Amino acid sequence: MMKITTEGKYPFCELGKVSDMKKGTWCIAIGHPGGYKEGRSPVVRVGRILENNSEYVRTDCTLVGGDSGGPLFDMHGRVIGINSRIGQTLTSNMHVPVDTFRDTWGRLAQGDRWDRAPRRQCA
Repeated sequence: MMKITTEGKYPFCELGKVSDMKKGTWCIAIGHPGGYKEGRSPVVRVGRILENNSEYVRTDCTLVGGDSGGPLFDMHGRVIGINSRIGQTLTSNMHVPVDTFRDTWGRLAQGDRWDRAPRRQCA
């Protein structure tokens, strides 16, 4: 997260509502496989929504390491999620719904942290 402190007109993408997306709906994931490299355009991948709920969106958009944090768009160019976890197969991947960011923005901006479950120590 970053805060823009200088006034101006900045490009942005409209936020959609992932809760409106149905199973089978086409979507687009953008990312930087292997991480960001200056001068290299991001990779664009088309897929479908396989599962959608308030905690995550699962798609068959192919994602690889380095794509996390990139946007998931609906077919109207609205952001509906953020690439989060690469699944067991390249074509079963998780995204955080943009609705979650919208609903928790105040906490994120304050730097709050919350976890689902305690972390385990590795032996």
